[in-house]
Amino acid sequence: MSFAFSAPGDTNIDGVVDILDAANFLAGGAFDAGRPASWYEGDFNYDGLVNVLDAADFVSTGLYNTGSYLPRASGSAVAVVPEPATALMAATALALLACRRAARMRHPRSLIRS
Repeated sequence: MSFAFSAPGDTNIDGVVDILDAANFLAGGAFDAGRPASWYEGDFNYDGLVNVLDAADFVSTGLYNTGSYLPRASGSAVAVVPEPATALMAATALALLACRRAARMRHPRSLIRS
C-alpha cells in the first residue's frame, strides 16, 4: 500500500505532470468506459470512473510540463531528519534487565526444588 501526495494529472506520482502522465490517462482505456478505475488510470476525483470531470481536473491545474509541483526545501536540497530516540530504547532495556535481576534475587534457583 502506498500513500503519497499528488496533484490531479500526476498518474505515476513522481511530482511532475508530463507526457508519461498524459499517456497513462489516454492509453489506460478507462475514459468513458464505465468500469471502475484507479488514480493511475485517471480517476482524479475519486468517483471510481474516468470521465470528462477527470480530464478537466487534469487540464485545469496548469501543471503540465511546468516541472515539479512539490515545494522545495529552503536553503538546501537535503532535508533534516531527526535521529531515532535510542536513549528511550536503552532506558527500557536497562529497566527490563533490572526487573529480571530483582526477580532472580527474590527467587534464587537454589531454593526452587523440582
